[in-house]
Amino acid sequence: MAKIETKNIRNIALLGHGGSGKTTLFHLMLGFFPPTGGEICIDGTPLTPQSRASWHKLVGYVPQDIFIIHGSLAENIALGQEHIDREKIRKVLQQVHLDAWAEALPEGIDTPLGEYGSRLSGGQKQRISIARAIAKKCPILVMDDSTSALDMETEHEIQKSLEQMNGITKIIIAHRISAVRHADEIIYLQDGKIAERGTHEELLKKNQETETTLKKIQKDNINKDSAPDAAEAKKKEEEKKKQEEQKQQKQKGHL
Repeated sequence: MAKIETKNIRNIALLGHGGSGKTTLFHLMLGFFPPTGGEICIDGTPLTPQSRASWHKLVGYVPQDIFIIHGSLAENIALGQEHIDREKIRKVLQQVHLDAWAEALPEGIDTPLGEYGSRLSGGQKQRISIARAIAKKCPILVMDDSTSALDMETEHEIQKSLEQMNGITKIIIAHRISAVRHADEIIYLQDGKIAERGTHEELLKKNQETETTLKKIQKDNINKDSAPDAAEAKKKEEEKKKQEEQKQQKQKGHL
């Protein structure tokens, strides 16, 4: 029976075609529903409905479907926390490269985001969701294809920020090879089973078929990724222009 262990591994990536079981595995790991066979164990203790709440306190989860509440930027990032730590919010906004955008908002981090984040782009929603997970300061970060709506440059910068976070185990699903290249272990799923596992270099050394498979996964998702990339890049340019205009207006207001 195949096992997935996070002990002594800080960066695990799940890779595979659509429908291979990546998100289902995440849901099992988080205890959203029980496995039909085998066990999900936390420090050797099986995960049960009774222990699920305690387990969730240790996990920062970035889902595919992002929920934005009808509140301010600060309230969305601090969602689920007892109080809003404004300094911590500013720090995580820097980590997800939303600090300049947040500063240019009419009310800064207290600016309402609109109903269900109606004023946000897909990339902004994803970065807010990542910031929310980081702000929990959990030892485990679980990310389900959470950078798919970002352009390559922004994704790379966020990946660098995540790599600098010490003492955290990261488990990610990604479609882009670039997002998993530096993982300690890549687990390639096929039809709900582990087909291959190892580092990026180890997988490529195993055989030519594995290399072809990795490239095919990248190719299959390039059309999915290219549209969000272009839209996000355009959105970033519009944001920069708007930020400059808002700064000029603020400066005029102080004259």
